[in-house]
Amino acid sequence: MRRSTVTVIATKLPTFTTSFIVKFSSYSQLIRATAYWLRLIAILQHKESGKRKGFLSTNELREAETVILRKVQQESFGDELNALKGGKSVSRGSSLRWFIPAIGEDGILRVGGRLSHSQESFDTKHPIIMPARHLLTAMLFKHYHEKLLHAGTQLLLSTVRLRYWPLGGRNVARKIVHQCLRCFRAKPSAIKPQMGELPAARVTVCKAFSKTGVDCFGPVYIRDGRRRPTIKAYVAVFVCMSTKAVHLELVTDLSTERFLQALRRFISRRGLCTDVYSDNGTNFVGARNQLKELFTLLKKKKHHEMVSKECAKDGIQWHFNPPGAPHFGGLWEAAVRSAKFHLLRVHEENSTSYEDLNTLLIQVEGCLNSRPLTPMSDDPTDLEPLTPGHFLTGGSLQAIPELDYTDV
Repeated sequence: MRRSTVTVIATKLPTFTTSFIVKFSSYSQLIRATAYWLRLIAILQHKESGKRKGFLSTNELREAETVILRKVQQESFGDELNALKGGKSVSRGSSLRWFIPAIGEDGILRVGGRLSHSQESFDTKHPIIMPARHLLTAMLFKHYHEKLLHAGTQLLLSTVRLRYWPLGGRNVARKIVHQCLRCFRAKPSAIKPQMGELPAARVTVCKAFSKTGVDCFGPVYIRDGRRRPTIKAYVAVFVCMSTKAVHLELVTDLSTERFLQALRRFISRRGLCTDVYSDNGTNFVGARNQLKELFTLLKKKKHHEMVSKECAKDGIQWHFNPPGAPHFGGLWEAAVRSAKFHLLRVHEENSTSYEDLNTLLIQVEGCLNSRPLTPMSDDPTDLEPLTPGHFLTGGSLQAIPELDYTDV
């Protein structure tokens, strides 16, 4: 008995996407080529051959686009189209069930809805449904991205949705903008190095200002009287390492004595610290002339010795950052920037009296200690956000005082 072996090879027929659309690099080329093919077919069939000459008209381009969209929808939404043509609704497992789809007069699947009596255009009321992760959808977004002068994700998506409704349109728009070479060259992203581990003082639970960072900024200008000369002054910034609470002290000059006096005032009002952290003098080598006095003070070995000796009497351990490492003091540098943010908008660089400037600094301190540390919620029933003021006074320093209802 002879045995015969039959070999069956299954081949997948090329779809319209792989055989035609993939040959074009842009949406406009695809539509124009399709319009010329339709014109050729009409000429060969002796339909309006005299009218189809010269440049492509708007009607020809729109007809070509309709043909392309209808063919792509037949491949992507064949079951939905068959159901709607049979007078049925789409299945519950379809991705179009939420859009109440309907077939327009041109045979294109569109978004339904309740805007039929609106005065908007027909395309706006019933946009064309575009399949997700399809080559035609990506070409359409790329076409509008270049047409809108390389617009961002929001503008690109909102413009496309004026006539089309692509499924997963936000992801497609974000992908097109991200892959655009011109956009990448115009706005290159800098390499972000991996941040190091936070020091133990930043992640250890302790009393407010128990572990403190110190920095100075300035100069600010004060005047004792109308006819008195203007003198320079500086601001000492004390930042709690665990709660980010801020304390500001006005210093009339950059000397070790004045700095220690500001430290004593801070300790007398906030309590003794266990550890104090500050910059090293070599961090200010590239400073401008207005910080030359601060650089001179911090680089003195005598200043380091006097500060450490004075703090050792109260059990405070002083830590100087390593030389040439300004990134170690990011916490108090951010506090300096925030304090300058308020001062430059209210005080600018005008000279004022000592009392007025000191009052303004304390008001700035209250604003900084009222900033939320946790995200704010849109729900009015949620708890109020946590601020540094909660660790100092039990509540935000800008909060309205509540009435005492303990006797009710």
